[in-house]
Amino acid sequence: MSHARTTRSLASASLTIAVAAAVPSLLIGCAGGGGGGSGTGAVHGRYILALGDADLPSDPSGPYLLPTRPGANDSLTVIQLPIREPMTPFSQVGVSSSALGSPDTITVSPNGRYAYVVETRRAAASDGPREIGALPVGDSFTAIDLTDPASPSVRSSTYIGPDPRAAAVAPSGSFLAIVTSKPREQLNIAPLSAETGEAGEAFSWPLAGLDDDEALPTSVTWHPSGKALAVSLGDRGEVMMYRFRSSAEGLAIAPWGPPVKVGAQPVQGVFSKDGRFFISLDAGANRAKPDGQPLGPGRITVIRLAADSLDGDHAPGSHEVVGSAETGIAPVGFAMSPDGQTIAVANAMMSVASAGTGAGGGGGGGGSVVLYTFGRGGTLVRHGEYRLDAAPAGVSFDTSGRTVCVSQYASLDPEASDGEVSFWQVSRQGGEPVLTQQPYFLGIGGGPHGALIVR
Repeated sequence: MSHARTTRSLASASLTIAVAAAVPSLLIGCAGGGGGGSGTGAVHGRYILALGDADLPSDPSGPYLLPTRPGANDSLTVIQLPIREPMTPFSQVGVSSSALGSPDTITVSPNGRYAYVVETRRAAASDGPREIGALPVGDSFTAIDLTDPASPSVRSSTYIGPDPRAAAVAPSGSFLAIVTSKPREQLNIAPLSAETGEAGEAFSWPLAGLDDDEALPTSVTWHPSGKALAVSLGDRGEVMMYRFRSSAEGLAIAPWGPPVKVGAQPVQGVFSKDGRFFISLDAGANRAKPDGQPLGPGRITVIRLAADSLDGDHAPGSHEVVGSAETGIAPVGFAMSPDGQTIAVANAMMSVASAGTGAGGGGGGGGSVVLYTFGRGGTLVRHGEYRLDAAPAGVSFDTSGRTVCVSQYASLDPEASDGEVSFWQVSRQGGEPVLTQQPYFLGIGGGPHGALIVR
């Protein structure tokens, strides 16, 4: 299903085009308080992907669901680039997903031809209670063909096990890793067809090297070499590394060092481009204290990997935490620029230290984006926190690395009836990177969530 979507700006009335009932309207608009701007053509890539959840929580951390919109279904929206004013092409395909899932519920093959989405929660029953706890637990993942972004199609839906949490495609494009909550089968790896993108029968392993057969993973990430994986363990505050081997005899994994203690509730991770470091996003204790005050910010933790070769069979040394830095409160996702030198973190709330300052831009609710530089030696430097007039749900860099894209689950702007993507230019002032919000939005319908991906 392909359509075009329209624009709005502060200089003109809000515009919305009429589309099919099952397809929410999408806008482009002006960022309140944004300055300058490099234009919509500065967003580089083939397309933007965004998941939409028809069973919208009234609040991302609340217990209730909003009423289902007539004709609304879970979907994957594919927005073709470059963005065009006043209308930009997009298409949608039905894909089951949930805003309650990890930032890594969606992953894309290296060539951009296939996407894979894990089903963390199924759709709510039409006559059931409108509570998050009543949503059925998912058990499958969907393969989507993106060869023609104007006409995406579902290739297959495959059972993987109860409560799939996150997925990642190997750098070679040959394997798909998925973590679930099923005891002793938490790590699953399936071969992928180069011709069709469909997954073969998955191999399952327990999380070896831990003292708990029922440990709950929150994310899985491939090493750039394809010879190792990292599994984040939210409840334990740890990251576990595994070596991976593929041969004529089959697939094998083995612990690569002991688990590494990081911050509270690691939810996502990424390896550095050279494969020497792993960066963990730790959500922290994001529930409020009894007096209603937040417990504090999340963190980014940098792990230097053991120096032994991944090709060797000897026991590795221990991986070592070599640095960390605070984020805003309750980070929901992060991304590394294509050159590996810049990191952006989206947070549900601004940190107390930044609220009301020039770096963040005052109070009034909403989330934030924090910008960091990452050095070759594993150094991490924080450069500022920028206020969002919205609740973010994911963050990505475009392919140039000069634009940060933030999916906004809900906006504080009364003109924005649905979720949106905001765009931020990365530039340098006085030798330091800064973010400048661009004067346009891209509306992406109801309930955008997870990692917004630009290819």
